[in-house]
Amino acid sequence: MKSKHFDIFSHVGITPKKIHHNEIRSVIHAFEKKNEQYWQKEGFKKALRIFHAASKRIPAYADFLKKNKFDPHSVMTLKDFERIPILTKHNYIEQYPLIDRMWERRSDLSSMVASSSGTTGEAIFWPRGHSQETEATIFHELIYRELFSTEKKSTLVIIGFPMGVYVSGLATVLPSWAVSASGHRLTLVSPGMNKVEIIRSMEEMSKLYEQTILIGHPFFLKDVLETALQKNTKLQSYNLRLLCCSEAFSEEWRSYVSKIFTKEKTPSIFSTYGSSEFLLIGTETTFSIAIKNLFEKNTRQCMDMFSTEIVPAIFQYNPLIRYIEEDQGNLLFTANSGIPLVRYALGDRGSLLKYEETKNLLSSRELKNLSKWKLPLVALKGRSDYAVIFYGANIYIEHIRSALEHKEFFPSITGKFRMGVFPNKQMDPVLQINIELHDHIKPSLQLAEKIREHVSKHLLQINIEYSSSVQHVEKDLKPQIYLHTYQSQPYFTPGLKPNYIIK
Repeated sequence: MKSKHFDIFSHVGITPKKIHHNEIRSVIHAFEKKNEQYWQKEGFKKALRIFHAASKRIPAYADFLKKNKFDPHSVMTLKDFERIPILTKHNYIEQYPLIDRMWERRSDLSSMVASSSGTTGEAIFWPRGHSQETEATIFHELIYRELFSTEKKSTLVIIGFPMGVYVSGLATVLPSWAVSASGHRLTLVSPGMNKVEIIRSMEEMSKLYEQTILIGHPFFLKDVLETALQKNTKLQSYNLRLLCCSEAFSEEWRSYVSKIFTKEKTPSIFSTYGSSEFLLIGTETTFSIAIKNLFEKNTRQCMDMFSTEIVPAIFQYNPLIRYIEEDQGNLLFTANSGIPLVRYALGDRGSLLKYEETKNLLSSRELKNLSKWKLPLVALKGRSDYAVIFYGANIYIEHIRSALEHKEFFPSITGKFRMGVFPNKQMDPVLQINIELHDHIKPSLQLAEKIREHVSKHLLQINIEYSSSVQHVEKDLKPQIYLHTYQSQPYFTPGLKPNYIIK
């Protein structure tokens, strides 16, 4: 039995075959003309269909519902849908064999298998089918068109993601190649996380194109650009653009890195939101960046909206492609992503913002020339499992990252760090933060102390639990800072994005 596709295309009057022949204007028109109510309504309809199909045709999911004594026939409305038991990596992925999580236990329905990076534990294989690849192509088509105008400008795309079994490399190369075949003026180079080859590609190839897009993890791309500067590479002559994924960064970081390669004031660095399970989920746009800037300039407004002074990463997303719910500060996802997942908790904390309500935060002048997608937004605050517990306080990686994203430290550190809590000789817990230096910077006690004081002060301002512990524990709770030379073992092995938590 062939698996039914659950896709976006029937909702906008075209088929995957037509898309293959460049006929996607109706999709682009829909993104610009349809309002968020339309996308939410159609997204829920699709999520409901996925649930009912999965409850019948996915052996693992049928068993999961049975063990939770949940009747799938009782789900007809949105309120019914919100009663469906939440899936997690622990209660579902780790409990059932991969074959039982596939449609009718048929592995041949998958066209591609990739692996997660194992950031939060053991890497997991994630199969996906043709419909997901087609969705990814559409999403990349829209990103390249909306953010970089690649249908008009000759563009060199240098992809700096790992090119092995891990999901990010192929999940970028394949749809980018498909977009290049659909009339966009793209030429791809895929050196992976090879800094030397990326710089060589820029130096020899960028002059042949109107613009160059570097794609990769943000802190790796910053390292590439700074290394190129040391070689006297004329970055500002290449009309560079950056497309990032996997790690959040502040507007101060965006501004600092942008000045390395461009004098333009318009956004030239964009980030996307994705995962191994679902591929692309959302993307930054000029609109979402304007909203993020608004919150970074107004900490009180940020606190009112997100209950924290740390501004989350903000992306626009389409509920018909990835249906998202907010449940007590956690994000839940429903999609037919190779193996279908219904109300799946990635471990991401965040909130959902309505487009019209968010748009009203900006003036008509500020809205001028911003992206026209009438799509809702997802604010990503971080991962619930990306934290260490220190004297009862949850110290999240985004707390440390936001502290290190200080303009005084940008020239000295790459942005990569690893942290953990370990006992000292007196068996008291100590918060230890290991930080990677640039390849031209040597460790110094002065720099370590500056970082220690700044991180401690930052935690006191934004982390109520830490502040309370400092007030009530008669010990020095400032973190210990260890500076490491560039790519030194064992903490900073070159390659994949960093695993921030030392366990």
